[in-house]
Amino acid sequence: KHWQQHYALSLELYSLAAKCALTNGDHTSLKFLIAEVAAKAHFFEDKLDVLYFETCALAYSSRLAESIEKGLDILSKLGIEVQGASVEARVQETKDLLSAHTDDEILNSKQMTDPTMIIAMKFLGKLETGMTLIMPKSVPYVTFKIIELSLTHGMSPVTPIG
Repeated sequence: KHWQQHYALSLELYSLAAKCALTNGDHTSLKFLIAEVAAKAHFFEDKLDVLYFETCALAYSSRLAESIEKGLDILSKLGIEVQGASVEARVQETKDLLSAHTDDEILNSKQMTDPTMIIAMKFLGKLETGMTLIMPKSVPYVTFKIIELSLTHGMSPVTPIG
């Protein structure tokens, strides 16, 4: 009943509880909390925090391939595609994208404010880390996307990873 009467508060509490469960390594509670938010959330975007914690839990459990697959799927649902041209072409696109901006423009870029883009960047940062370990040839795709989103939507704490 609390989900109907206090939706925003319930969502925030369950998300924070999921973060605590992840931090404590309590995978049983984390699974329960993720399932509850998945069942009660009104919008896909409302599920993003707990889905991020789920991908983190997979990575921390040495299930990097599953974590990466889940992260790519979630980003795809947000309209963010990471794959594309050849690696060489993606590296060149990244260089071209950066060379179109001066150092001062990049350093003085606005801060990212869109909550969906901020969490998308967290997913990209987690992908970059995981892919570095098991899929290093895919890293340039993620790097390009981090840089592209940062230049388009503003800088986030994940931007330096790109």
